[in-house]
Amino acid sequence: MQAVMTVFITSFANLGTIGIILGCFKGLVDSESNTIVARNVSYMILSGLLVSLLSAAICGLFVW
Repeated sequence: MQAVMTVFITSFANLGTIGIILGCFKGLVDSESNTIVARNVSYMILSGLLVSLLSAAICGLFVW
């Protein structure tokens, strides 16, 4: 259980990465492209959550 929770928590750092991605895009691309990326933040959060759950599930298969 501890290994599964550790994998989930460490891979859940994707939420901080979304802010970094948006900040980089704001400085590198025009405002129209930045708006497209900012409009899809909810999909980015959802995919980060699903990847974290998938990583924890795979860890759970090997630990238990």
